Amino acid sequence: MDEAKTGGKQSLLRYQLLRQQNGICVYTGEPLELTQLESYEIDHIVPRSLGGPDAMLNYALTTRAHNADKGNRTPFDWLRGKGHWQAYLERVSKNSNFNRKKKDLLTSDKAVELAERYMSLAETAWIAKLAQTILAIHFQWPIGGIGGDRRIIVANGGLTAKIRNRYALGRLLQSPKDLAEKTDPSKLSQSEFVKYCEAIDKKNRNNKKHHALDAAILSFVPQWTRDRDKRDFFRFPKGVQENPQTYFKDILDKVVPEEIFHAKAKLEETFYAKRTIDGIAQMVLRRELRKLGYKTVQMKEVFSVESIAKNAKDILDRRTRELILDVAAREPSQEQWDQWCETARLPGGPRIRRVTLSIGEPTEYKDLSKDGSGIYAKGKNHRCQIVWRNKKGTYKVAPVYAHGPKKSLIESLKQLSEFQEIFGVFQSGQLVEIQSDIVANANTSLNKGIYTINSIWTDGRAKLTDIMGVQTPPVSLSKLISAGFRIYKG
Repeated sequence: MDEAKTGGKQSLLRYQLLRQQNGICVYTGEPLELTQLESYEIDHIVPRSLGGPDAMLNYALTTRAHNADKGNRTPFDWLRGKGHWQAYLERVSKNSNFNRKKKDLLTSDKAVELAERYMSLAETAWIAKLAQTILAIHFQWPIGGIGGDRRIIVANGGLTAKIRNRYALGRLLQSPKDLAEKTDPSKLSQSEFVKYCEAIDKKNRNNKKHHALDAAILSFVPQWTRDRDKRDFFRFPKGVQENPQTYFKDILDKVVPEEIFHAKAKLEETFYAKRTIDGIAQMVLRRELRKLGYKTVQMKEVFSVESIAKNAKDILDRRTRELILDVAAREPSQEQWDQWCETARLPGGPRIRRVTLSIGEPTEYKDLSKDGSGIYAKGKNHRCQIVWRNKKGTYKVAPVYAHGPKKSLIESLKQLSEFQEIFGVFQSGQLVEIQSDIVANANTSLNKGIYTINSIWTDGRAKLTDIMGVQTPPVSLSKLISAGFRIYKG
């Protein structure tokens, strides 16, 4: 019974896709016959192995042969180099049954990232509706407005964006420097002026104040939604409508974005070994041959020829290194690389299943084995950085690794003959304040104000992000400290 139900759902899905595709294979343009419906296959446009979802948005109906030929690739990776690519693009573009998101998945070189983003939006919408229902039940309010006035309103991001764009509020998120560098609008053609406006009004997600701007806009939505006399599109109430730029700028000027919770330092899941090579201690890692061709993008493995060449340069064995670099130079496809790895062997020698890579010096690694056998691990990030000053007045940085206790490191620093004092303990993502302007060099100047720490390096430099989301060039700690660099207290 269950198998029959599943088969029935698959048949219905095939029929829906057949109609959506106007009776043709979207990949090739070949006709698909209703009488042959059960012989066709439902392909995942973005393969499941790359994170593609099980959703109508990510389905295409095609033949078994074409599905096998496409394999573990997106349409862009599969069809881009073939002669009928332009015809394919035109076919997708003209299909009015496809929404914009599906067209993007079918044609974009970033289909993997887009699939994740689109599904995240769908999940967010589902969670919002679920929360709306739970709250309505808890307070015994009408669900969805049935049987009375709607008491809980879900405002989607599209509405916020429309309001933001209509009143040009997005430019409040742009830094003065970004706005100053834009082309003089008086010299632009009409089409160029439209693009100019779109650029300066685009939501700047690097500026963390964008959350505050959206929240401030949303505070007016319930009032507008409940207004039975509302006309046309959204309007702010009197007092705000006359000059919304000034109203929201005053709000944003008072906002200081701050991370409430800093990510804890964690160890990598990978374990390393230690070897002495040419008299120098180095960390090494054994890796599966096939994985040299893959990099992690948003927690998913994505094939990359560049990854093969980059990883191969670190292989300890010279013959293996030269062989794999030669394969990389031929720029294999994902399928060709995977197939080669299945049978790869050194000329006249053994099979290559795993390779040993040199990772670097053992500075940040710790032996976690209880018997001293040498099972080394490294932190994904530092716990914090200790900034201290020696007796010559030079500021130095001691990173606290994920596996290292802060207290014992401070105590060991104090035992140094050159030690003078601990200036402070800083963490990435932490708010700091500069109390006076800095001219670091001819090309770099920082205004006094509040910044977020990106990183503090052991060479005595720091990289910050200002309150508008603009990253600063590296600046020496000595200049920062001279300008009143300190942890922001609020």
